[in-house]
Amino acid sequence: MLRDTSHDWKGIAAEPFYGVLSHPEWYRENLTPDKLDQFWESGRAAVRQILVNHKDRFGEFQPKSAIDYGCGVGRLTRAIAEQVDRAIGIDVAQGMIDEAAIWSDPDIEYRLDIPDEKVDWINSIIVFQHIHPEIGFRLLRDLLDRLNPGGGISIQLTIFKDASAFNMGSGHLQFASWDGERLKSLVEAPHAHGTMLMYDYDLNRVLALLHEAGINRVDLEHSNHGGYHGVMMLGRKI
Repeated sequence: MLRDTSHDWKGIAAEPFYGVLSHPEWYRENLTPDKLDQFWESGRAAVRQILVNHKDRFGEFQPKSAIDYGCGVGRLTRAIAEQVDRAIGIDVAQGMIDEAAIWSDPDIEYRLDIPDEKVDWINSIIVFQHIHPEIGFRLLRDLLDRLNPGGGISIQLTIFKDASAFNMGSGHLQFASWDGERLKSLVEAPHAHGTMLMYDYDLNRVLALLHEAGINRVDLEHSNHGGYHGVMMLGRKI
């Protein structure tokens, strides 16, 4: 059965900062003004690096509008808003949107759905890895349809696990079959509401979607976070 991961995030939003950076230091009870400054600055540093990498790989990049999908409380959205004229933060959890609005900027629109408008930049970091791929691929196509010619993407997702993460990443498998090449889930153990699961995406299918959307200049950077292997994709629509 296809798990409704959007339902999970409505529960995770009860601890919104932890939901963005999953470490106990980001529980509400541990937040101080200095910790919050550190949180927001981490977003600025990440966005600055994305823009530098875009320029290094594809040439000048000065977007005027942007979508940050899976915005959470706005860690990256606020930093993106400092670089563009119009920033849109999107999240499936109303609790995340409500929290983001507390720290909002006049140039940011927070919403639950993808708007029917074109933008110059589409960003989504540490988000798709928590969305079941059959849902995620539909979302990815919808987002790419919103990209202007000459626009850029910065999208991160996970693509496989090694042995160090396999038990945790596949702990929902109660019964499975192994045919010598593929592990197939037969029965999944129930997970509590608000559980963060880690999903892997077929990179061939991702690249086909990018090509379909006219994003034919793509740079991939490998990442490994505790055995969860992924890619940071930068691309430009020519």
